[in-house]
Amino acid sequence: MRAEHPQKFTCGVGSLAVNSNRSLCVLDDRSILVEGITAVARYTYPGLVLRIGPVNPVSPKSDVAVLGGTVLSSCPLSAEFAALVGHASTIIALVDKTSITHIDDLRLAGVDVFVSVTEGLTELLRAIDQAFTGQAYVSPDARGLFERPTPSTPRVSPREREIVALYLSENDWSVDDVAAMLHISSQTVRSHLARLRSHFSAAGHRVHNRLELRQTLLGLGLLQIDELEAAPQLLAG
Repeated sequence: MRAEHPQKFTCGVGSLAVNSNRSLCVLDDRSILVEGITAVARYTYPGLVLRIGPVNPVSPKSDVAVLGGTVLSSCPLSAEFAALVGHASTIIALVDKTSITHIDDLRLAGVDVFVSVTEGLTELLRAIDQAFTGQAYVSPDARGLFERPTPSTPRVSPREREIVALYLSENDWSVDDVAAMLHISSQTVRSHLARLRSHFSAAGHRVHNRLELRQTLLGLGLLQIDELEAAPQLLAG
């Protein structure tokens, strides 16, 4: 999302700009982006009550919440995500092409406003304006994500699933570690991981590194988060 000078933000804030009762919560792990959003929001809406995540059950409810980054990597229909949605009257999702597998579920979960990270902060401010009035809004670039075909889900063999469950576990095991535990060669592990990345990349998924591969497999339901936590304990036993 491109940074822009606050003076450019003139898209019809009207009476909202002087309403000191408005509140905005930003939940995103990209610090530079959060700094830009908060700076522009403070400039545009004098008196705005601004909160930066995380939220918990006792956190005050906001009029609008902006969700992005790894917050959107969890399943939109999960209890954890529902709790986030419940902390604001209107939710804005900062989406990109990695969100496409979840984008319909985000709507079902209660997200009404979508903005792509490829657009400038002016577009985000326009979305915030709409959100403060309780209106649904989809930015031009985000609309394109809805119109794109959903990536297919490549098949994962039982052996590949066993390998990635260990490789992507919270223990941060290396290829050599996984190979030793499964009594196979390190080259076999590398070959399976390379095949997975190749097939998922060809299907339209971002799997360039370990984190992206983990998020993709979790998002598609091919792995479960508790499975990644439990697998090392089972092996140790």
